[in-house]
Amino acid sequence: MKNLMKRFVKFITKVNDDMELQRFIKRSKKALKNASLNVKKTKGIILQTDLGSQYTSNIFEEYLSEIKIRHSYSRKGCPYDNSCIESWYNRERIHSSLNYRTPDEVYSNLEKSLVA
Repeated sequence: MKNLMKRFVKFITKVNDDMELQRFIKRSKKALKNASLNVKKTKGIILQTDLGSQYTSNIFEEYLSEIKIRHSYSRKGCPYDNSCIESWYNRERIHSSLNYRTPDEVYSNLEKSLVA
């Protein structure tokens, strides 16, 4: 029974991680689309990211190829190569310390409560 429970927890964790990855890819694609609204030609633009699975996924790579943006990766273990993306991601990523909400959600709720 203990072994079965371990396998179940591992399965649920993987499903949750996959769902989070899909949500992040979707948000990343939307951010790229919004960022390129004022750009007539995206061909030749280089996007610098880290080596996270969300950026190395086939879905994300295919989207970059589709909109003709080249992909450049930061060096492994060097987050300073990619500080602008990291700061954006930290605002968008859910945090357990914030009751699984994003910092943007918490900030927005705080603003609303102060106005009310």
